[in-house]
Amino acid sequence: MQAGNLKQAASFVKQALEADPEDFKTRIVATRWAVEVRDFDQARQHAAQALKLNSGSPEAILLSGIVAMFLEDFDSAVKHFQALILVSPGDFTATDNLALALCQQDNEADRQLALSYAQLNAQRFPQRPEAAATLGWVLLRLDRVDEAEKVLRGAASASGLSPNA
Repeated sequence: MQAGNLKQAASFVKQALEADPEDFKTRIVATRWAVEVRDFDQARQHAAQALKLNSGSPEAILLSGIVAMFLEDFDSAVKHFQALILVSPGDFTATDNLALALCQQDNEADRQLALSYAQLNAQRFPQRPEAAATLGWVLLRLDRVDEAEKVLRGAASASGLSPNA
């Protein structure tokens, strides 16, 4: 895959799955590969199997949530990221993605909860531009445009980007 030979990578993943379809690590690799090639239906299948093999694995839970996000299945994504926070409290990626999934919900309570998670991450991880980006996105989803612009301009400046570009 790293060498750019997707056909050979697909063949290796297929062979590994045929050799041991119940191997957790193989399912994780297959999920990552399917995400990389943007085959999210296949990624969902592999992630679900990985969770069956090891339901408490933070990596399997995270990948399941990420795949759900790509498929715009925000309800499932929320469930996975909430489960990951229970297993790995304080995990930046879980909290960040949970905020992103919650802000896609239709109800205001979920969007306000998204704001709480985004603010928490922005406070705990001020050096991570993606925390500010998430906070900005959540603020936009809440129609708080002026605040979102301020947050996003600050993040762009802190990371050396020109917000006017």
